This record gives sequence, C-alpha cells and structure tokens, in this order.
Amino acid sequence: MGGFYGTTGMWYKNGTFYELDDTHVNFFLQHPELLGFSQEEKEQMCIANNLPADATSCDEQSQERVDIVLEVLKRGAIRIRFYGGKTSVQCYDRNNKHCYEQLKNCVIDGYGKCFGNILTVMDTKGWGEMLNDMGWGMQIKDFISSSKHKPRWHWINSSRNI
Repeated sequence: MGGFYGTTGMWYKNGTFYELDDTHVNFFLQHPELLGFSQEEKEQMCIANNLPADATSCDEQSQERVDIVLEVLKRGAIRIRFYGGKTSVQCYDRNNKHCYEQLKNCVIDGYGKCFGNILTVMDTKGWGEMLNDMGWGMQIKDFISSSKHKPRWHWINSSRNI
C-alpha cells in the first residue's frame, strides 16, 4: 500500500517532498542536486562505493545502497516510507541538532497532508517513537511543539515535475 499519492516513499529536504518513482537510492543517483549534492560529489560517492561514476541505479540489497542512503541522510535529507498503511519518517541522528530539526520540520510539513494520524519517527542509530493523535503514546503535536518552523508544503512528483 502506498502513501497519500500512491508512492511507496519520498525524500524530504528543506521543505520539499520528492515522491519516488523507484527507490530512495535510485532517486538520489538520478537527482543528487535535489538532496544537497553536486554532480561531482555524487560521482565521487559512486566511485567510492564501487559503482560507475554515472550510475543511475543501485541494487536494493547491496551494502552500497546502505552506504549511499546513510550519506544522504547525514546531509539532512529525511527518508519517508509508506507500507502496510503506516508511515515511517527517518533522519540520520536525532542527537544531531540539524538532522533532528529537519525531522521535526518534515513532520510539520507532512502532517495532515501526506502523513496520516499515526507515524513512526526514527533515526539510523536505533532510536524510534510512534507518534499519533489518538490519545495514547506520544502525540504528534507534542513532538513538534518545540519547533519554530512554520508549515510550508512543496510536493514534487519525480516523473512529472523534475
């Protein structure tokens, strides 16, 4: 089951949601500049991960995919996945102020738009919380309450808008 727009995932970076036509890593390889990388940085990352400099895809079951996705998350991009009617929103490290703020901003921008009332926020270090607005557990509004970010919504379907 896909998300709000029928996709299985999105990237979020600086107020913009990028809908995936394929996988998170393949989106990055095809559009590195949207996630904060120059073409040269993307080529260097590919070479360092034993991929051709001009790679546009990567095996989903590979260590190279894991390493590339981690590098994108380190730069503050947020990975969003939709599966089984659930949404997960992931940053690199919640103890990194920039990453954690981006995570909160993503939740603020997606809440009530592409996210439902129950979502899981997490980082790559093992932390995770289920958020909801149904009266149990940590509420979404509590999670975002300390942020000064004002909601802004930009959504790009990669097959039609890039």
